[in-house]
Order: sequence, then C-alpha cells, then structure tokens
Amino acid sequence: MQKCGRLVQANNLYAWFDNARKEVTLAADVAINPVTTEAHICPNPLARITPPPEAREFLVEAVEKSHGPITPPLIVIKRVFFSFHSDATPARIRFYVAGIDNPVTKDVPVTDQPPPPIQRADAPAATTQAPSRGHRERMEGRGWSDNYSLEEALDNALADLGSKIGPQNPDEGFAADIIKMTAHVGTLRPGLELIVKG
Repeated sequence: MQKCGRLVQANNLYAWFDNARKEVTLAADVAINPVTTEAHICPNPLARITPPPEAREFLVEAVEKSHGPITPPLIVIKRVFFSFHSDATPARIRFYVAGIDNPVTKDVPVTDQPPPPIQRADAPAATTQAPSRGHRERMEGRGWSDNYSLEEALDNALADLGSKIGPQNPDEGFAADIIKMTAHVGTLRPGLELIVKG
C-alpha cells in the first residue's frame, strides 16, 4: 500500500462511472506549488477496520513536499485521478480533504460523464472588466540551475521577471505562474530550466 501523506485542499472533486469499462473514476483539482509538489487520491486505509461506511471513502493527499521559504507562493492547479472497478454505479463517493483547521468530508454524486478540462490560467476570461490601476502585459522570466535545484531555478526566474517588470510598490509586489519546467539531461549544458509568467 502506498504511504499516505497529509490531506490537501481540493478546488473541485468529481466522480463518474464508465458503464462500458465497469469503472468508476475519481478526480480532484489540487494546488501544486513549491511546497506541495505532488498529490494523489487513495482509498481510506481505515476502511478495512471500521464499520462499512455509507459511501466508499477516499483521501486527497500530498505525497511529496519540498522545504524552504518560497516567495511568492506560486500555484499550478493539477487534476489527479484514481479509478476502481465497479459492476454498478455507486450513488456517491466520500472524499476527505484538508479544511481550514480540520479535515473535511465531501460527498460527491457519481455521474455518467467526465468533468470539463481544467481552465488554463492564461486562457481568456469569459467576462471582461476594466483594467485595474497599474495594469500591464504579463511578462516571462527564465531561471536556470546547473544542479537541478528547483529553488535556485525559481529564484533566478523571479529575479529575471522582476528586472523586466521594473520597480514596484513594495506593498503590492507581483505574482507569477510557473508555465514551463524542463530538465535538460545529457546535453551540452545539463540543468533545470524554469519559465514563469507574471
């Protein structure tokens, strides 16, 4: 059995049944950032020793974490999946996720259709609004680490982006998204390349 990590918050939770494959698929949209670098869905390990629950139970957890101060906290929304065989459509699935102070349970009805894809952060918004004061075009910053260090590549990318943006009000700062991360292996210049946009 996979080692369980700590619960993480999920923006959206989904469950759907594929009758042709006799399979239930679960999905959760979780925030992946330099602190929580990987997440997954796993069955509740206590289900084997507790009374049968009203619905099958699953945990949404972080399974890999990096350490060290990261400023600002960059976030990428990632959809993680889990599937299991079922001869019939369950009425609902119970998820355990992180809440503000304590774990939260969320019962999700099982549908017959998969969810829509995740909306990309740089996709055009459905509504338009007047640009805020100080509105500017988003710019890219590039960072590199010869030692494959995510922290070093991120620091370099943010410094590059900051130099392109120019002086900022110290109370405002800026936010950025990691849009590309590439590990160069066996090339003339091996290392980790990171591109941020903000």
